[in-house]
Amino acid sequence: MAENHIIPNLRGTSIGKSIIASNVFVGVGRTTPWENEEQPQSPTSDITELEELILYKRPDRLSFVIPDSEGNIVVRGQNYKAITIEEAYDVQSQLVLVQINFTVTDFGGEANYRQIGVFNHVIPEEGKENKTILLPAEIANPGYPLHIINRSPYYCYSNHGETINLLIAF
Repeated sequence: MAENHIIPNLRGTSIGKSIIASNVFVGVGRTTPWENEEQPQSPTSDITELEELILYKRPDRLSFVIPDSEGNIVVRGQNYKAITIEEAYDVQSQLVLVQINFTVTDFGGEANYRQIGVFNHVIPEEGKENKTILLPAEIANPGYPLHIINRSPYYCYSNHGETINLLIAF
């Protein structure tokens, strides 16, 4: 029997909506220096967790975006505009923005880290489900990595923090 198949163009938007609804956290880790701090090794595709996990934090913003020269979100020199889920379906968006701000308060003091990861389907320990920040002992299941970055160290001191904008394309 013959079969004809189609993969709808909206599959990307469907994946994005699933990401947004899947209990996403951004983790930071790795305090130990890289062999070459200026050129950290590239993460491998089989990575499932961060080294020396410090904490997980819920993103400040998790939304569909589209490239837009007038947009107020800048990632790697390009401007983007946040859009609603309905608009994402209309334009078949295939980009989700994960925006997070880390401050010294999040860490309970000064901190340094060399890895950042976006994880979905994170399961906090019982009674910790509504927390914004999870320490390693408060995570029942670390979820699935969507994006991992190895980089030069970032030092979070009392007079400054870091805002991270990551795009997840699907």
